[in-house]
Amino acid sequence: MADDLLDRLEAALREASRQLNRITRARLAEFELTLPRFYALKMVGHCGVLTMSALQERLGLAPSTVTELVDDLVEAGLVIRERSHEDRRVVTVALTPAGKRVMARLGRYRREALAQAAAGMTEEKLQALVRDLTLLAEALDRLAGSADGG
Repeated sequence: MADDLLDRLEAALREASRQLNRITRARLAEFELTLPRFYALKMVGHCGVLTMSALQERLGLAPSTVTELVDDLVEAGLVIRERSHEDRRVVTVALTPAGKRVMARLGRYRREALAQAAAGMTEEKLQALVRDLTLLAEALDRLAGSADGG
């Protein structure tokens, strides 16, 4: 593959992510959320219940940063943090009903924005894009795992 094509792919992925973050950030102020808090909420909502260590790993942030994010989300009433009854060293995080409502509203907003952005694409092209991006993400995940030694 030509280096130019790979450079364009990387630039397109970065720009799409940047623009989606920009659109999302415009709505986060309504909920007194920052982008990192939103992504922590999104990850917890997607997984249901996460340990603090799993959340830290999935966000790729330092443990102290994740603790600070979760502290803020607990204070805002959007997540609940509990110690495991089986192993007191394990701390889990889950969305509260208020957190679920916030994520539902933000999810609708992001889907509407994506629908508008993709309005010029046929369903077949959109399905192909999703398929190809999924394959790329899976390949990158495998590479990251081997780079981590995992």
